[in-house]
Amino acid sequence: MRLMGFLNIQTQNVRTGVIEAVFHSKSHEEGKKLGAPLIQWVPAETGIPCEVIMPDATTARGIAEDTCKQLKPNDIIQFERFGFVRVDSIEWRLSAYFAHR
Repeated sequence: MRLMGFLNIQTQNVRTGVIEAVFHSKSHEEGKKLGAPLIQWVPAETGIPCEVIMPDATTARGIAEDTCKQLKPNDIIQFERFGFVRVDSIEWRLSAYFAHR
């Protein structure tokens, strides 16, 4: 896998909530050559829980970057590799509505 903007890793063990991996290589070109999937990531112990309400009323959940704590209701932002969202509220989590890709 390629951790976007960082490095390539090789998974060793995957279980619920935990992925153990080792360093593979640094270059983006090496990740492309291997066909490594791109993973948008947030460092451990950072971020804010996030939920995005989709057009079909389902909810996508994840972790947003710490800088998202500074957003305000009605701000429109782009989540990389996901799409544009409109911020609804920020309390203990970021809640937003999906706008478009």
